[in-house]
Amino acid sequence: IPADEQRLTLGGISLDDELTLDECHVEEESTLYVLLDLEGGGKKRKKKSYSTPKKNKHKRKKVKLAVLKYYKVEDSGKIRRLRRECPSKQCGAGVFMATHHDRNYCGKCCVTLFRVYKTKMATTATQMKTPLNPRPYINELVGKKILVRLKWGITYSGVLVSVDQYMNVQLGNAVEFIDEQNKGPLGEVLIRCNNILYISGIEETDEDDNAMA
Repeated sequence: IPADEQRLTLGGISLDDELTLDECHVEEESTLYVLLDLEGGGKKRKKKSYSTPKKNKHKRKKVKLAVLKYYKVEDSGKIRRLRRECPSKQCGAGVFMATHHDRNYCGKCCVTLFRVYKTKMATTATQMKTPLNPRPYINELVGKKILVRLKWGITYSGVLVSVDQYMNVQLGNAVEFIDEQNKGPLGEVLIRCNNILYISGIEETDEDDNAMA
């Protein structure tokens, strides 16, 4: 071992090369230790303590006779394939894709095929036209007698006085109907638009028939 790499210690204290033995207080029966410097030696790290439990690694479950789930024999004797085969050239026939709720996935070549469901609601939504603005229709009813039905079943009948920018309706000579029973006149009534179920106009013929009845 080269001398320049050695280090002498006495009582846990390193001795300087320039000092003599007397200056270092070395006696006859003193014990000297020869040490070597260790490169890369670091402080011992404290063991970490984790608050969450360690996750178990996923292990593949081996299913016996799993190929029986890929086919089904119908009553007519015809064999029907239940799983989709991978369409890529790398896999070819005999390699089946995993079936998920919205896609098919090949675990060999990682090909993913998404399924697109065309629901009845989506079909109806595409066929629907742009909703009409009811404001022009309601403005034509100003000064006429209308019927306003609220969401919780109460009905008001009266003359439409005005409609503001928020589609709130003001009725004059309003009459309240609960369970189709007349509860008497109310005078002027302001009805907020978010409480209205529908608005319909009352034709004069209907009003005359009700008066005759």
